[in-house]
Amino acid sequence: MPLAWSFDHVGPLARDVAGLAAAFDAIAGPDPRDPACSTQPPARCSDALTRGIDGLRIAIAGGHFARLAADEALAAVGRVAAALGARHEVSLPETHRARAAAQVITAGEAGAYHLASLRTRAADFDPMTRERLLAATLLPAAAYVRAQRFRAWYRARVAEAFREVDVLLAPTTPWPAPAIGAPWTARIGGTEVVTRSHLGVYTQPLSFIGLPVISVPIVAAGALPLGVQLIAAPFNEAVLFRVAARLEAVGVVGVPPDSS
Repeated sequence: MPLAWSFDHVGPLARDVAGLAAAFDAIAGPDPRDPACSTQPPARCSDALTRGIDGLRIAIAGGHFARLAADEALAAVGRVAAALGARHEVSLPETHRARAAAQVITAGEAGAYHLASLRTRAADFDPMTRERLLAATLLPAAAYVRAQRFRAWYRARVAEAFREVDVLLAPTTPWPAPAIGAPWTARIGGTEVVTRSHLGVYTQPLSFIGLPVISVPIVAAGALPLGVQLIAAPFNEAVLFRVAARLEAVGVVGVPPDSS
C-alpha cells in the first residue's frame, strides 16, 4: 500500500490519476505472446478523466469488506463514499470462501512455477518465502480443482452484482501500512490474525477473478498511508478513472508533494 496511486495490487503506480491513466493506456491491450490474454481492444482511459461521475452507480462493499478492519480503514472508505454521494451497500456472496480459494490457487501455481528452482537452488530464496513455496508444492490436486470450480461460480455471482452497480468501494488493507518490525500477529475486533497474511484479505477475493481495481491513497499528516479500492466489472476500467479523477479534484485523495 504505497504512497501512490495504483492499478490493482500488481499494476502500475503513479503520483496522480493522470499519470496512472497514461501508464495504463501504455500497457493495456492484447498480448500476442499470451494465449490466455483477451483480444478485446481496451478503451483509452486518459479520455475518461474529464467525464465526471454523473450517472454512475457507486456503492460500498459490505459484509466481508467491513469485517476485521481497523477503524481508520473503514473511516477512509466512509470519507470516499461521502465525497461521491455513495450510500447504498452491496455484499458479494461467499467472499470469505473466495479468499480461501484464491490462496489455494495462488499457492499451487506459485509452488509449481518455482519447483525447479527450489530443487536446484533453494538457498537463494528468502527463508520465509522458501517455506511457503515448499509447502505449496505438496498441495493436493483435488484442492486446486475445487478452488478453480469455486472461482468460476464466484465470478458469475459477482458479475450479477455489477448489473446493479458500476463501482464498489472497499478498504485496500484492513489497517494502515504496518511499521517495520511490527508484531507477527495482531488483534482486531477481538480476533487474532497473522499480520502479514491478513493484509490481502480485501484484495485477493477481487484480483483472482480479474476485476479491475484502482487503489486511491488516503494520506493524513503524521499518519501512515491507507488505500481505498475502487472496483469495477472486467473491461470497465474507464469508470474507475472517472471516479478517481473526481476524488482527486475535490482533494479527498492524493499524495503529498515530492520532498526529494
